[in-house]
Amino acid sequence: MMTKARQFAQPGLFVDGAAAGHSLQWSLTGDPARVRAVLAALDPHDAVIGLGAPLVAALGGSVPGLKGFQALDGTVSMPSTQTALWAYITDATPGGAFARAETLESQLAGLFQLEESLPLFRYRDGRDLTGYLDGTANPEGDDADEAALIPNGDLAGGSFALVQRYLHYRSRFDRLAQSERDAIVGRRLSDNEEMEDAPETSHVKRTDQEGYEQPAFMLRRSMPWGTLLQQGLQFVAYTADLAVMDLVLRRMCGLVDGQVDALLRYTEAESGAYFYCPPIKNGRLNLTGL
Repeated sequence: MMTKARQFAQPGLFVDGAAAGHSLQWSLTGDPARVRAVLAALDPHDAVIGLGAPLVAALGGSVPGLKGFQALDGTVSMPSTQTALWAYITDATPGGAFARAETLESQLAGLFQLEESLPLFRYRDGRDLTGYLDGTANPEGDDADEAALIPNGDLAGGSFALVQRYLHYRSRFDRLAQSERDAIVGRRLSDNEEMEDAPETSHVKRTDQEGYEQPAFMLRRSMPWGTLLQQGLQFVAYTADLAVMDLVLRRMCGLVDGQVDALLRYTEAESGAYFYCPPIKNGRLNLTGL
């Protein structure tokens, strides 16, 4: 049974297993007075649309809980590349994703400057390019709604998104013995089972959604990107509370207990941004909560 909040959510938040995708980010360059009407005309049924704090401020509005992504500087650093607007397209084919991206860009022309256009793809049966299955511990059903969606009020059905582009150093990772790679991830590649004796620095232990004083659940919808020259993961996750994202990322960087996620020796965050994904009403973005 669909929860009340999901009835108002952008459908793209719950698309899983798409064969292709495209992630786009824009900065605001045009007249904010024209922006609201343009955003209200966008079709969110085949693309998740997210508004960054700079855009919400330019519109003279506010969203409780929304903020710009702040760079993290611990033993490992994560940069902030906050932009005004984000779109996450998923499709059955790369050509379909590209066509939708091109349409969005034309609809926003004159008001926004495209800053990132990143084609994405599904690898094998939903694996990261390291070979490990991605999103294994994702919540499902009502649990997914609770993790990802603002439950009530004017923003009910809305969500917050974390978007980070990671660059993988695969040759460095692949030189390791399989047992070493499993210990770094915290799962066995052979059967995808979590290792009970995984080190505290393993990725699974650092990002364990139940391993905090208060559970830090999020709904992940990441996809690989790249060519044979460079490749990585576009990390995308949705939450009802950005404090969840802050906590997990700080723990990965060693800012909580001094222990750094071992996987960050083999992959590096090149970008970081937070966005508010408004609910929908009558098939369009509902901006009344701003």
